[in-house]
Amino acid sequence: MKLSFTTLACPDWDLDAILPAARKYGYDAIDFRHYKGSTALHAMPEFTTGLADTSRRIAAAGLKVSGLSSGIKVLQADPAKREQVVNDAAAYARIAAGLGAPILRVFGGELGAMPRPEAVRLGGATLRAMAGAAAPFGVTVALETHDDWTRGADAAALLDAAGAGTRTGVLWDVLNGWHNTDEQPEQTWKSIRGRVVATHWKDSSTSYPEKCRYCLPGQGRAPFREFHALLREGGYDGYYTFEWEKAWHPELAAAEISLPAFVQCMRALEKG
Repeated sequence: MKLSFTTLACPDWDLDAILPAARKYGYDAIDFRHYKGSTALHAMPEFTTGLADTSRRIAAAGLKVSGLSSGIKVLQADPAKREQVVNDAAAYARIAAGLGAPILRVFGGELGAMPRPEAVRLGGATLRAMAGAAAPFGVTVALETHDDWTRGADAAALLDAAGAGTRTGVLWDVLNGWHNTDEQPEQTWKSIRGRVVATHWKDSSTSYPEKCRYCLPGQGRAPFREFHALLREGGYDGYYTFEWEKAWHPELAAAEISLPAFVQCMRALEKG
């Protein structure tokens, strides 16, 4: 089992803090989202002019980059915004490639008043264009099970609309579907099996339809064993990435507590 964590857990840290912590707590990789208090990675020297040096430092620490978690949203009604998100995908794919990351995470976005069939058609075309922009960099565009595309069948429909042969996949946020809808893990898995290229993990002390209340991994109600069994039996060989949303929820435990807790939880699952 390959373990990673998104930098949402430590939004103000720089590489001098991130790299030794990852090694200390037993991680194999890092998924960049926040860096030094910002999500604008494309505007930071570490990910632009200094990208090669950043990549060398990560490799020298014995680590890899499992993915780049952008906030790009696929569904855009405005043609100008559709063009912009495709350009953004290309910019982030270049960074991902420079870091050796295999995937770029994107969101489907909210439907608003748009009927779902129209959203699937329009979003599929944009996702296809985004994948085309990322393909020259060898990066797969991974649609997260999130917002109005949380259910497995809805995420799969958007990938289908992008077309066969496009470099796309699903990032299965295991908590989202289970907690935010009434869909059970095996239902989600039936729709996205064979398409999962990455996973994000977090836990909650509540379940559907209650408000989500994040807690340390393994201490909540999320059926981690079931998620893990489905992935293992399905031949999944990607990263198990901890998404501790400290950046969005400052009241959550510090990275020094949450990061080792995830490793302990997942290694225990691995042992059975």
